[in-house]
Amino acid sequence: IGGPVRSVAATANGVGVGGEFFTVGGVPRQNLAAIDLNTGRSLAATPATPFRVKALLKLGDVMVVGGERPFNVAGPDVTAFSTTTGGIIPWSLTSNGQIHALATDGRRLFIGGNFSLLSGNLRLNLASVDLATTALTSWNPSPDQTVRTLAVSAGVVYAAGYFNTLPGYGRPGVTAITPDTGAVLSFNPAAPGGPGEGGLKVRDG
Repeated sequence: IGGPVRSVAATANGVGVGGEFFTVGGVPRQNLAAIDLNTGRSLAATPATPFRVKALLKLGDVMVVGGERPFNVAGPDVTAFSTTTGGIIPWSLTSNGQIHALATDGRRLFIGGNFSLLSGNLRLNLASVDLATTALTSWNPSPDQTVRTLAVSAGVVYAAGYFNTLPGYGRPGVTAITPDTGAVLSFNPAAPGGPGEGGLKVRDG
């Protein structure tokens, strides 16, 4: 792969990779590619992605893609495409910053990053989309700094990053939030400085 890989997501017969590159195995692919697990070769064309891909999330036969636009490049930084046809889904969001993390509870898509606007709507670093309507919800927990990674388990959204507070709560680095109301839960392991380049993993059971 002709550049850094920032995100990976498995599919039934391959693996999706996103990052900052223009070729995969000598085949032109801009920042996004699907690779056959048996041959290691690039699968059918994925859409050219003008932004640096930092997050991938598979939802059925749709892959959601998030990232960071280069300076002075217009357009969305959250898009989606069909893993069957490679075609772009007619839905997108544009942030005024960058997208670092995607997660889902099956009903909603959760989006974390460093932004204060999503497609013109005030959302501070964390937001959600109703998957039935593809519209932004009113959910807006508003951590004060960047969300780097997300996980969802047992009806709770866990976020980690470089934040220190949510409105009314001190939550250095890690927090747990209800997906319906945005209420901040008592979970507070206090991880000052955030997760760095690592991730957040939740184990059920």
